[in-house]
Amino acid sequence: MKGESLKIPENYIDFLYWIKERTENFWSKNPETSEEDFVCEKWIHGAKWIGLTEEEIDEVEKEYGIVFSFEHRAFLKILHSIDRKEILEYTETFEEDAEIKYDERSFFYNWKRR
Repeated sequence: MKGESLKIPENYIDFLYWIKERTENFWSKNPETSEEDFVCEKWIHGAKWIGLTEEEIDEVEKEYGIVFSFEHRAFLKILHSIDRKEILEYTETFEEDAEIKYDERSFFYNWKRR
């Protein structure tokens, strides 16, 4: 992104694609081999955005009895969720020998996997 124009698009749809392009570019750089100071976490390396189709958005609206605005529909079509899950490591107690458990969760809410 060095030397790249950082001008943020004024058009909402263009802005969403601008975000998509920059985040996927950032996630494409291997954090273990990159010489850049600021890199993504290992679990999100290589991630891509998953958009919803018009039909999938219609199904969500019908199932939950909601209506998304034009702007929200555009967001869901372009930046709905990502194709990676964050792995959470936790214990149920604070005991030193507590069993370490792992859980995966979507980094962004994924309407496809409700």
